Amino acid sequence: MCTNNYLLPIEILKDFLNKLFQFESQDLDFGIYKILHYKREEIKNFIDVLITDTVKFQLKTLSQEEIISAKVNLNYLLQMKW
Repeated sequence: MCTNNYLLPIEILKDFLNKLFQFESQDLDFGIYKILHYKREEIKNFIDVLITDTVKFQLKTLSQEEIISAKVNLNYLLQMKW
């Protein structure tokens, strides 16, 4: 989480997913909620680790593709005769 009461979009997503799965609610102990509570640690790992790692990896991939594209464009411009 960031300082100055500013949340990163990934933190907003994680907060939303935690609220969606209603981990704080102890009175939901039936049906799908029973399964969710049983799988709580796996779901928390998915929210806290897997999603964050996947988003970071995809952002790095996008950045690498942008770098390559910029280098290609730069080389093209350098080869042009003005």
